[in-house]
Amino acid sequence: MARGDMEWSLQGAEGARLALGAGASGFFPKGEDSELFLNYRLGAGIAASQFQAMAWFTGRWNVTSEDADFAESTAHQLTVAGSLTQGRARPTLYVRFPLDDNLDLLKLTLGMGVTIGF
Repeated sequence: MARGDMEWSLQGAEGARLALGAGASGFFPKGEDSELFLNYRLGAGIAASQFQAMAWFTGRWNVTSEDADFAESTAHQLTVAGSLTQGRARPTLYVRFPLDDNLDLLKLTLGMGVTIGF
């Protein structure tokens, strides 16, 4: 799987933050059909000197989905995340709640990630 992503954000003097992100990801299994996804998100939160808390509306559209309309080929979630904001490696803890019926198998997802800054 390969993924590329961009994010634009605005942050006020009081620490309020608004962000918009988009990107693409692909799944390329050997001997099987490849899949292309477009990922999008809108977030709001607050940032302090070393920590930020954000709530995100996130979505993923399976562009290569055949015989499916937009509603059937998308999945949406609400993500609540906390991240450290200092240093090159910035860890994040998050909880995701599914918003679509096709994701009702998962009640929530707990996760962690690391953003590497350049």
